[in-house]
Amino acid sequence: MEQAIGVILGMGLWLAAVAMYFTHRRSWEEAKKTLRDEENRAYRLSQFRRRFLMCLLLALLGFGVMIGQFIPEEEHPLMFAVLWIILTLLTLAVAVLAVLDLVSIRRFALHLSRELSEEQRKLEAEIRQTRLRQQLREQNGHGEN
Repeated sequence: MEQAIGVILGMGLWLAAVAMYFTHRRSWEEAKKTLRDEENRAYRLSQFRRRFLMCLLLALLGFGVMIGQFIPEEEHPLMFAVLWIILTLLTLAVAVLAVLDLVSIRRFALHLSRELSEEQRKLEAEIRQTRLRQQLREQNGHGEN
């Protein structure tokens, strides 16, 4: 029964990794069509690469969990230990990639927020100048051009 649970868990991880890959791939293909500036394109490409690597690691993790169910600990203790150490390291790598992805998303969102704020400040300054010119025209010519 424990073997079946491990195999199901491993298959679930593998299938989730494959589904994530196709989702990310579709998202990247759609983004390539709409991205205009090089900075956004570079960010989305690095995001796709990170997530592709995460999918690969999850697939390996799922495959390893399935294989681990068929290595008897008593008969092959070294192989059993090495496999589970590798799986632990893969799990840590996935966690690190997830944190890096979150940090990257946050940094990019802050960058976009700053860009939007700067653009908003420029537009507000332009509106103020336009209103001031309009007021000066109205004062000097009583609204005539």
